[in-house]
Amino acid sequence: NNGGTALLKNPTLAGEIMAAAVENCSLPVTIKIRSGWLKDSDIYLELGIIAEKAGISAIAFHPRSRSDSYRDKSDWSKITLLKQEVSIPVIGNGDINTPEDAEAMLSQTGCDAVMIGRAAMRNPFVFQQIKSYLDNGKIISDMTIEKKYELILEHSQLMTKQFGERNGALMMRKHLAWYTKGIRGGADLRRQMYTVESYQDICRLFDDYGLNNKGKIDG
Repeated sequence: NNGGTALLKNPTLAGEIMAAAVENCSLPVTIKIRSGWLKDSDIYLELGIIAEKAGISAIAFHPRSRSDSYRDKSDWSKITLLKQEVSIPVIGNGDINTPEDAEAMLSQTGCDAVMIGRAAMRNPFVFQQIKSYLDNGKIISDMTIEKKYELILEHSQLMTKQFGERNGALMMRKHLAWYTKGIRGGADLRRQMYTVESYQDICRLFDDYGLNNKGKIDG
């Protein structure tokens, strides 16, 4: 459909869309980009300049190409180059899984902030952990299994309240899959969670599994 990352192949059109969004929006407009469409066809520096001229307020940058998907490690040196090329804030993204990763990206690239995706799906607590580490150097332990269980139920309840019992439960399935990454026996649990159709189903599943009192996290 020539949308999303396909715009990396057409920087002129991307610039026109950005300019139109800025012109017609009263709020700051930001973009998120990858380095290019193919591994060896970087476009991010050109697109960064175009974005700044279009009035974009900040750029979130994931330094992998579209063809890379999530393979290999993201190239943080490209974040440094983009930061040097534009004067608007650059938000670094890619392979931040721990507080130490966040601190390393900030110090190595000079980016203005960091963006976290998949790691937050596994552990929403990561934001508080990073803040504590950056503010005072203290490492906050990962959520206990009991705390994660409470969070799962709270999230599930909010989803079913917002979207309806069945729709909310169906939408929650993907979140449950992320929450159970790293849990011992999680693969079997994930197979079962794709049958849940209500908040009660979710409660029953995790109660039966015993995560609230005897689950363990693999190292």
